[in-house]
Amino acid sequence: MNGGIETHRRAAAFMGNVITILGLLVLGYPLSPSALRSMLLGWVLFVVATMQFIWMHFRPTGTCVALSAALV
Repeated sequence: MNGGIETHRRAAAFMGNVITILGLLVLGYPLSPSALRSMLLGWVLFVVATMQFIWMHFRPTGTCVALSAALV
Protein backbone atom coordinates (compact mmCIF):
# COMPACT_ATOMS: atom_id res chain seq x y z
CA MET A 1 0.00 0.00 0.00
CA ASN A 2 2.83 2.40 0.83
CA GLY A 3 4.53 1.91 -2.58
CA GLY A 4 1.30 2.78 -4.42
CA ILE A 5 0.90 6.02 -2.48
CA GLU A 6 4.53 6.97 -3.18
CA THR A 7 4.06 6.30 -6.91
CA HIS A 8 0.88 8.37 -6.94
CA ARG A 9 2.62 11.26 -5.20
CA ARG A 10 5.50 11.19 -7.69
CA ALA A 11 3.11 11.09 -10.64
CA ALA A 12 1.09 13.97 -9.20
CA ALA A 13 4.26 16.03 -8.61
CA PHE A 14 5.47 15.28 -12.14
CA MET A 15 2.14 16.29 -13.67
CA GLY A 16 2.13 19.49 -11.60
CA ASN A 17 5.58 20.38 -12.93
CA VAL A 18 4.54 19.61 -16.51
CA ILE A 19 1.41 21.76 -16.17
CA THR A 20 3.47 24.62 -14.72
CA ILE A 21 6.04 24.45 -17.51
CA LEU A 22 3.33 24.33 -20.18
CA GLY A 23 1.59 27.30 -18.57
CA LEU A 24 4.81 29.32 -18.61
CA LEU A 25 5.40 28.43 -22.24
CA VAL A 26 1.88 29.46 -23.21
CA LEU A 27 2.21 32.77 -21.38
CA GLY A 28 5.79 33.44 -22.46
CA TYR A 29 5.72 32.27 -26.08
CA PRO A 30 3.76 35.22 -27.56
CA LEU A 31 5.97 37.63 -25.65
CA SER A 32 9.25 36.35 -27.07
CA PRO A 33 8.58 36.78 -30.81
CA SER A 34 6.97 40.16 -30.29
CA ALA A 35 9.88 41.33 -28.15
CA LEU A 36 12.35 40.13 -30.77
CA ARG A 37 10.40 41.83 -33.56
CA SER A 38 10.26 45.06 -31.58
CA MET A 39 14.00 44.98 -30.92
CA LEU A 40 14.71 44.22 -34.57
CA LEU A 41 12.44 47.03 -35.74
CA GLY A 42 14.08 49.42 -33.28
CA TRP A 43 17.57 48.55 -34.51
CA VAL A 44 16.51 48.87 -38.15
CA LEU A 45 15.01 52.30 -37.47
CA PHE A 46 18.15 53.34 -35.59
CA VAL A 47 20.44 52.22 -38.43
CA VAL A 48 18.30 53.90 -41.09
CA ALA A 49 18.17 57.17 -39.14
CA THR A 50 21.93 57.09 -38.62
CA MET A 51 22.58 56.41 -42.30
CA GLN A 52 20.24 59.23 -43.34
CA PHE A 53 22.03 61.59 -40.97
CA ILE A 54 25.44 60.60 -42.37
CA TRP A 55 24.32 60.79 -46.00
CA MET A 56 22.69 64.18 -45.38
CA HIS A 57 26.07 65.66 -44.43
CA PHE A 58 27.95 64.15 -47.39
CA ARG A 59 25.34 64.92 -50.06
CA PRO A 60 26.53 67.51 -52.58
CA THR A 61 24.49 70.70 -52.50
CA GLY A 62 22.77 72.18 -55.52
CA THR A 63 22.19 68.98 -57.46
CA CYS A 64 18.38 69.29 -57.29
CA VAL A 65 18.49 72.85 -58.59
CA ALA A 66 20.85 71.91 -61.40
CA LEU A 67 18.66 68.99 -62.43
CA SER A 68 15.46 71.01 -62.38
CA ALA A 69 17.12 73.82 -64.36
CA ALA A 70 18.39 71.34 -66.95
CA LEU A 71 14.93 69.81 -67.38
CA VAL A 72 13.19 73.14 -67.90
